[in-house]
Amino acid sequence: MEKLIKILIVSSFAFVGFNVALADIKPPLTHSLDRCASVVNLTDFPDIVLVGHIEGPMVKNNEVDYKIENGNCLTKGYKFNTFSVYWTTKDKFKLENLKNLELNGMQLLSGEIEPYGGFVENSNPLIKENIEYSLLKSTDGKLSLTKTRQISGYADGATSTVTDFKDSNIKPMPKPEGFWKKIICLFKGLFNKNC
Repeated sequence: MEKLIKILIVSSFAFVGFNVALADIKPPLTHSLDRCASVVNLTDFPDIVLVGHIEGPMVKNNEVDYKIENGNCLTKGYKFNTFSVYWTTKDKFKLENLKNLELNGMQLLSGEIEPYGGFVENSNPLIKENIEYSLLKSTDGKLSLTKTRQISGYADGATSTVTDFKDSNIKPMPKPEGFWKKIICLFKGLFNKNC
């Protein structure tokens, strides 16, 4: 019985490794989507600093952080990495203290922005997206990010712009689960669909 359990464990890791390797191959009948997600009004908030936080399997020490610049495309690196945005005040921000974000007084602003475009089916002519987010401050002083404009580009050269987003506030979320936690949940999900 113990030998069978070991074989199942080794087989499971081999299966996951094979699927992760296949995940890097472009799916058939698809094309890549070039996406640029950016925050466009940081100059309106000179005392606020936004930090992009990346966690995942292809990140040195499992996480990396960078200062978000006005209008620059956000990145999360590898497509399976998770991305979230934190904020702090300019006087509290120190670039060398980006580790342990919560411990340095930074607060989670959003965990819902997806900088990676991925792939779309060839039947969809969409080839490019520029998604703009704006930082907003409510009357009670709370900060939030809102999608304010999306410009889509198509294979035939046409473009479309959307600026009316109902309920588009990107609300703060719990910190995304780490890579290994997702892998464990994958295996639990085989037996427990609520994982």
